[in-house]
Amino acid sequence: MIAVNEGRKTLAFWAAAAVILGIAGWITWPEPTIDTNNLAGNDLFEKFTDPQLAASMKIVTFDEEQGQLDTFEVRRDRESGLWNIPSRDGYPADAIEQMRTAANSLIGLKILDIQTENAEDHDDLGVAEPKLEDLEVGDEGVGRLVTFKSESQDTLASIIIGDQEKSDPEKRYVRIPGQDPVYVVKLDQSSLSTNFEDWIESDLLKLSSIDISELQ
Repeated sequence: MIAVNEGRKTLAFWAAAAVILGIAGWITWPEPTIDTNNLAGNDLFEKFTDPQLAASMKIVTFDEEQGQLDTFEVRRDRESGLWNIPSRDGYPADAIEQMRTAANSLIGLKILDIQTENAEDHDDLGVAEPKLEDLEVGDEGVGRLVTFKSESQDTLASIIIGDQEKSDPEKRYVRIPGQDPVYVVKLDQSSLSTNFEDWIESDLLKLSSIDISELQ
């Protein structure tokens, strides 16, 4: 009887050890590496091909002096189909054409080169992610995070935009959040504006005077 109990204890011990080793292996399992071979010439966001799928755009920047994040968002209401600016108390936006143009700035964005795969170079290239928990007042090298999502809140494209390439100001260093490789792309940011006036209805009196019953 004693031998049977000892055998059960030994079996239980080894079973527990196997579970612990399995958990430890799962925790320490390295993240899959990004195969950057032969990426030059490919689209950075190969699955993002239709600008009309973009139902929201959020741009996050880091204020070095204040040590704070600035967020600007434009979003289409699922029920009404109207655009608004949640970061400005839901102010109505005139965003149909501008949103299409903004989304198109990332659609077909070609990878020209791989600048580095070393995470230690992120600060030097201006592509550190604007995450407040990792930042302090005066931190430099923080990029501009731009994210497009669909109506169901699936991420269509997300990119951290960094410094200009010194030899060609039209080229930028960019990175996909959560990934180490830094790519060189040719990116026009003019449509990725966080200027409130660029997204609101410029002609507030578009309605005919016949349609206006009262003005306060």
